[in-house]
Amino acid sequence: MQPPPAEGAGGVPAEVAQFQLFAEAMPAMLWIGDAEGRCVYLNAALRAFWGVASAEGFTWEATLHPEDAADLFAVFDTSLRDRTAFVVEARYRHASGTYRYLRTEASPRFGPEGRFLGMMGVNVDVTEMRAAEAAARESEARLRAMFDASPFAVFVLDPVTHRILDVNERACRDYGYSHAEFCALRIGDIDVLGDATAIRARGRCSVVGPSAQEFEARHRTRDGTVRDVLVRAQGIRVGGRDLTYGAHMDITARKQAEAALRNSQARLRLALEAAEFGTWEYDIRADQASRRGLLAEDFPELTEGFNLQTWLAPIHPEDRQMLETRLREVIEGRTARYDVEFRLVRPDGGWRWIASRGTVVETDPATGAPLVLAGVARDVTEVRRAQERQALLAREVDHRAKNALAVVQAALRLTRAPDLPSYIRAIEGRVAALARTQTLLAESRWSGADLRTLLDGEIAPFVVDQRVALSGPAVGLSPGLAQGLAMAVHELATNALKHGALSVLGGHVAIAWRLHGAAGDGQRLNLSWTEAGGPKLAAPPQRRGFGSRVLEATVAHQLGGTVTLDWQAEGLVCTLDLPLHPRRQQAG
Repeated sequence: MQPPPAEGAGGVPAEVAQFQLFAEAMPAMLWIGDAEGRCVYLNAALRAFWGVASAEGFTWEATLHPEDAADLFAVFDTSLRDRTAFVVEARYRHASGTYRYLRTEASPRFGPEGRFLGMMGVNVDVTEMRAAEAAARESEARLRAMFDASPFAVFVLDPVTHRILDVNERACRDYGYSHAEFCALRIGDIDVLGDATAIRARGRCSVVGPSAQEFEARHRTRDGTVRDVLVRAQGIRVGGRDLTYGAHMDITARKQAEAALRNSQARLRLALEAAEFGTWEYDIRADQASRRGLLAEDFPELTEGFNLQTWLAPIHPEDRQMLETRLREVIEGRTARYDVEFRLVRPDGGWRWIASRGTVVETDPATGAPLVLAGVARDVTEVRRAQERQALLAREVDHRAKNALAVVQAALRLTRAPDLPSYIRAIEGRVAALARTQTLLAESRWSGADLRTLLDGEIAPFVVDQRVALSGPAVGLSPGLAQGLAMAVHELATNALKHGALSVLGGHVAIAWRLHGAAGDGQRLNLSWTEAGGPKLAAPPQRRGFGSRVLEATVAHQLGGTVTLDWQAEGLVCTLDLPLHPRRQQAG
């Protein structure tokens, strides 16, 4: 160092004295070295760092970490050769015995003739800064590891340009792009919308704030496959720059399952509607019920959010207590199923029958107590009516069968014949007449018989040509009237075949009928049987045969009518006059 031209106190140059005062007060660690590499000055901060009283006898090698020595001296040599300043970090042993990092910024000094005079520099303790940097690198490494280990794709976007700035490894696997390829794209390149304006309009550009945005999107992978994704985006500020982090979870399978469930539910709903079923559900805790399908139009108030009492209100008073009791048994856990039929008031004031079945579909995990009931309901009014008709028909068939058997018994008891073959023929004919009528009534489900059809059936066994003429209006006969009238006609035809018009080839019979009297219960049927062309009659029969007795018993006693027999020379004229709705038959 060149001595200053003027000296201060103690013979030290004034400029040097000023520098020493300045250097001693500085918190930074200053040093000066001579041309031989010896340290000739250490300020107070640097002396305190090394724990020495002065620079005398101090050497760099004594405190420098052995692993850093070669690199440090190489930097010194380069600086000296190139005559340039340098910055280098190395570990030095602190006064406490531990090694600490010092950053050295120094430059060589040269005299007027270019002769090297030494070096001057400043040291800064950067141990804590190095530790913080290391911790930051470690933290960043951990975050990156977590970023790449995420089970879903993560995107980092520029919220203004929508450029993809970073992605994790899962995103590369899910979408088929490399990291470099991703960072050359914008989010619109993979979004099916593909339009930045549309993306922004749908709120997909998250802003910095405490809340995240969540939405569904459709993204296209590299091979063109379109996947459904659930996006959760959060805006953050990093280093003065706004970024958007987005987690993208593939929900394609979930969406497909939801679509399949919707389709299944739609098919089930259509199937239930086709079968005329309705569905219902009852939340026991909330005392809230809902119903779909059946009766929804008739009872709009019983569709959603109604309680049990509202549900029971339109039910027939005779059925309400029974239904509530059955429900209580399920609600209180005494049985798991509910199966009832009850009457429900119709909007027009009538009643319809409903069959309802249900079961417990949700229970309390802790106690096992029922929480939710669900079931189906169906209008069974027509089924009930059919059952009632069937029961009525069964009773009618039973009644008619007993009547038919009674007639057969009477025929067996009253029939007279000179020999067994004649007896058998008479009985078979009368039983056959009953059987024909039974068949005719069975075909109409015992609702009655048409008069012309009944007459055709009874006459057919006795004639083979057009020898019987029928004339009259369409008349429906009740089952009782049909049976009695069939027996009467059978007896007339049997008599005509044996003794009257049908016993000769030229004979014929005319059957005519008409209705008279007040409509309804007062209406009567008048039927005439007129024979002609048969054997001439000299006089009426002298005695009454079984046929006459059957006619009288059937028409007068069973059907409440009258029989008039007029034995003319051309043949028998029989007139039957009887009520179309016999009271006895109605009672029976």
